[in-house]
Amino acid sequence: MQSNMKNNLLILLLLLSNIMLAQTGPGGVGTSTINTLWLDANDISQVDGSPISSWSDRSGNSNNATQGTAAYQPRFDSLIVNGNSVVRFDGTNDYFDDARTYNARTFFSVYNIRSGIQQTSDLGQIWGSYSEGWHVSYDARSGGGTWSFDGRPALNSGNTGRFGLNGANYGGFGANPNSPNWSYNQFDVVSVEFNATRTLTRQVIGSLVPSFSVGEHQYGGDVAEVIVYNTTLNLAQRIIVENYLSAKYGLTLSANDLYIGDNVAKGNHDYEVAGIGRIDASNIHNDAQGGIVRMLNPSNLGNNEFLMWGHNNGSLQSTNTSDKPTSMQARLDRVWRVSERNTANTASVDVGNIDIRWDLSGFGAITASDLRLLIDNDKDGLFINETPISGAISLGGGIYEFQNVNTLDDDEQFTLGTINTTQTPLPIDLISFNASPNDHSSVILQWQTAAEINNDFFTVERSINGFDWVVVKNIDGAGNSSKIINYKTVDNNPYFGDSYYRLKQTDFDGQFKYSSIKSVKLNKKFDVKIEIYPNPTSDKIMVVGSKVQLSEVRIFNMLGLDVSALTTMNNDDASTLSIDLSQLVNGIYFVKTNITAHKVYKK
Repeated sequence: MQSNMKNNLLILLLLLSNIMLAQTGPGGVGTSTINTLWLDANDISQVDGSPISSWSDRSGNSNNATQGTAAYQPRFDSLIVNGNSVVRFDGTNDYFDDARTYNARTFFSVYNIRSGIQQTSDLGQIWGSYSEGWHVSYDARSGGGTWSFDGRPALNSGNTGRFGLNGANYGGFGANPNSPNWSYNQFDVVSVEFNATRTLTRQVIGSLVPSFSVGEHQYGGDVAEVIVYNTTLNLAQRIIVENYLSAKYGLTLSANDLYIGDNVAKGNHDYEVAGIGRIDASNIHNDAQGGIVRMLNPSNLGNNEFLMWGHNNGSLQSTNTSDKPTSMQARLDRVWRVSERNTANTASVDVGNIDIRWDLSGFGAITASDLRLLIDNDKDGLFINETPISGAISLGGGIYEFQNVNTLDDDEQFTLGTINTTQTPLPIDLISFNASPNDHSSVILQWQTAAEINNDFFTVERSINGFDWVVVKNIDGAGNSSKIINYKTVDNNPYFGDSYYRLKQTDFDGQFKYSSIKSVKLNKKFDVKIEIYPNPTSDKIMVVGSKVQLSEVRIFNMLGLDVSALTTMNNDDASTLSIDLSQLVNGIYFVKTNITAHKVYKK
């Protein structure tokens, strides 16, 4: 009887292990239960310099930051810090508001206070609810450069929190923890831990609004990432998060710099860095997921030991058919690198056997016995001469596990492959998407996929300003395919001058994702005189041009929408067209002929 109870308990523990939520927060620290806010500027898909109305929360709690007033919207800029994007606040009136309620205790943010736009004698808020007494701000009111929170300078008597900057307790970013200064035009991380968990009902990023009027206490600079936990992180977890941020943004850690895979000499494995580690029995983190890779259950994780990993941002394509053992047909292009080190930053560490899980839920059909784990044990940068590891187990839900892996050591690379690309193709997303002008009157759209799973259709979208989009046309997808497919279509009614295109891919279940944005400049084929009068107008305009030009005339608003149906057009003769705009609201419109486009002001 006692034996059966033990067996049942063992089975229950195994089941709980399989269904347990992975720690998928920043650096593999936290779930949506404790990681209450996570804003990453790389999640924003807009044209550089365009205003941002919302910033999506990737924590899983939908605590999205929003700004509905156009005049107060910050701007988006890509490739600013180590290839990463930022949200730029102008120091005058930009801010994000979030009226949702969530708990907060530990805060991180990657920031850059920009000289020339920050207010040099004011208090500019990075994040927080000033009206509720909890916020993180830079304080230049005294002419210096210090941080403050809860309206008081950091580390003063009676403070409600502490800074987690470089020091004996937290070893990390920035200056001495007893004097946390900020610098202009320098990306850094500010980290604050409050002394209790606080429920916040209205958070603001970039300003102390709504406690003050717009224009007071504005933040002037960049924010690349904002992370909020509703609990205190233990020391191991904090070190992992700091290494994640350091690797991602190319920032210097003055202590506990344990992940070396982000170095140039190591191939810049800066992406989705995660880790497990232990300082002591009270400060341990032994289960983490970064991207599609999860590591857990180390058999010999000792004090001050860490195992961290990140990838080179290679595509999730199983198209590498050269650098792989002959027994395999293909491997992923993406490669991960491991750092297995202690807090003294030496590699004389062995965390023991480790379970490695792969989240292949978006990869379609998978046969577990086809999967192979590849580890570059001789550290020569090649997988062709390595012995593939088999034995993957399906845990359900698209999760596959290699158990008790004992050959993964410091500075080694690893990846995943298949011995059968027919039944386990490890399918991939879009290979390329391009937009190019054609004959001064149309735009050619081309894209390529290497494989498709449950792909219903593509949608080509066009924009005149980079953030308001209209549908050009829908193109059927291949459904399921394991071969390279080339797609092509033409936009015969493009915008002249600068415009933008993107591709939306929609699955049969309604899930969708966007490609990167491509810009196109379509010049006039030749200089043709078009005369429009009166301009501005309150009702009618006269358009004078050639018969060819006036054979097709349409009216667009500033959002790129065709509003021709709301107007009345009459040809007075072959070269003169009368257009009644009286039914349109006042504003700016574009009169597009076959060759040209002209701006008209309706008042």
